[in-house]
Amino acid sequence: LKRPVQSVFLPPSGIVVMVPPLPLRADVLQVNALFEEMSEGEFTEEWMQKYTGRDDLTSVNALSLQVDSMMGAQRCEMIGELLPNLQYLKLSESRIHTFRDLGTNLSNLKVLWLSRSFVQDLGGITTLPVL
Repeated sequence: LKRPVQSVFLPPSGIVVMVPPLPLRADVLQVNALFEEMSEGEFTEEWMQKYTGRDDLTSVNALSLQVDSMMGAQRCEMIGELLPNLQYLKLSESRIHTFRDLGTNLSNLKVLWLSRSFVQDLGGITTLPVL
């Protein structure tokens, strides 16, 4: 029997990232394990492939994750470099001080969710021309 698949993130264009449904605690442990694998707080191509479940990162157009860019804990500017066709980015409940933390490579980003993300400075928002 195949386990049913549950969507993690559903942008207007359809289901993007799929994971098997897990009890809440197991799901939290799985995501925590992925973040522990991250070396020196950097998003790498290998880590992003594991997280999205896709080998071809150019096919990813939506992403939902929680990050901490305060005090240099995680370098979020790599997200745009690794996912050049990203259009929908959900960083709700993250810790992001300024839009500069997101880097300059999110030129295709149309929708950005940042609820409860501690944004204190709009500096760098001009690098998101389609937003």
